[in-house]
Amino acid sequence: MIMMMRGRGKKVMMMSNIVMMMMMMMMMMMMMMMMMMMMMMMMMMMMMTIIDDDEDDNDD
Repeated sequence: MIMMMRGRGKKVMMMSNIVMMMMMMMMMMMMMMMMMMMMMMMMMMMMMTIIDDDEDDNDD
């Protein structure tokens, strides 16, 4: 593999680097999306619990 890369030249290296960068960017985006989803879920849970508590207080 390494020998083939050297034989081809810098173009292949550039292409592989770009692909690696794209993959890294995609992974980072996925991680960010997952984090955002987790945060949203946590916020929703907190809001739901607060609303439930308020309703209970009103009923009493």
